[in-house]
Amino acid sequence: MKNINKVMVGVLVALSLWAFPVTAQDVGPTFAQAQASKSAEIKCLFTHTPGFIVQDETGKVQGILVDLLTDFQAYVKAKRGIILTYKFERVPNDNFQQLMDRVKASEGAVLGVSNITITDERLKVFDFTTPYIANISVLISHPSVPEVKNMSGMSNAFAGKTAYAAPGTTHEERLLGIQSQYLPGMEILPMMYETVILDKVASDPNAIASTDFIFYANALKNNIRVKRHPAGDGNSEQFGLALSKNNDWTAMMNEFLNSGYLKSTEYRKGISDHLGYHALSLLSSISQ
Repeated sequence: MKNINKVMVGVLVALSLWAFPVTAQDVGPTFAQAQASKSAEIKCLFTHTPGFIVQDETGKVQGILVDLLTDFQAYVKAKRGIILTYKFERVPNDNFQQLMDRVKASEGAVLGVSNITITDERLKVFDFTTPYIANISVLISHPSVPEVKNMSGMSNAFAGKTAYAAPGTTHEERLLGIQSQYLPGMEILPMMYETVILDKVASDPNAIASTDFIFYANALKNNIRVKRHPAGDGNSEQFGLALSKNNDWTAMMNEFLNSGYLKSTEYRKGISDHLGYHALSLLSSISQ
């Protein structure tokens, strides 16, 4: 009987590991180690985020964050004599919450590379770099929905609508606040990609969402018709690269970002190329 019990326990353990696989901790070298060895590989966890970082079928990545990291690579080589390489890993299913959880649990040179909003709550458990771009969140609907003139008007204009947001994002948090205050019966469904959310809102009169102004502007540029409700605009916010509290790379990255890079012609051209002129105009109008 004891042997049978041992076998059963072994089977249950194996099944539990299969059902709930254990993710190994993401670990990279410390900056101190990089200074000693004059080389380091930085692990970049990312979600597919058009304009910021995307990966094609060959595995090549591009976007403003790839440009930024390439320029950081050159800066560290020139200033510290350290040769940096990058290992880019797209998080399965572009799960934003998983990206944040893995960064939080990581050690050393591991970056969260996406359009990650810096918030007071996140600052309690993450390190963030100096903000690399400013943003506002906007409330959008199908073009057929009458414009909401003030927040209290949402109760009527958005009655019966369904909201969409990626789980764990500030957009989901914002929609939950609107639900609590104005639309207690509103359903909020998960949807992973900003581009998919925009397409959904453009095609479905009963869909609403909160999105970044940058994506809204690009949607208009690409003839994806959605309506912005300015009364629902959020406050100015900023994006940064996320690191765990168990790292010593933040100071080096901030030295680079604060060196004048964010005001450089090359960086601003990259924003215009990858995100469009509207994004560059927004950066100019609300950056500190």
